[in-house]
Amino acid sequence: TYSEAVMTSQEATRMRGLVRFFRQHGILLPHGAAACLSTPMTDTHIDSIATVFEMFLTTCEDRSWEAKP
Repeated sequence: TYSEAVMTSQEATRMRGLVRFFRQHGILLPHGAAACLSTPMTDTHIDSIATVFEMFLTTCEDRSWEAKP
């Protein structure tokens, strides 16, 4: 539904944190995480993005969003 698609204030805060974290690690991530992996990317690029995302997740103290269905 529409209401499920709109981020809560907590989700919006988390998203801003994700965008900043990626930027600090040299990856531009549009707000809203509409990221795409382009065909010119190598496995190294993709692995780097996955590693930075994993690093971000480990920095998150509140993991309650993981319980969402």
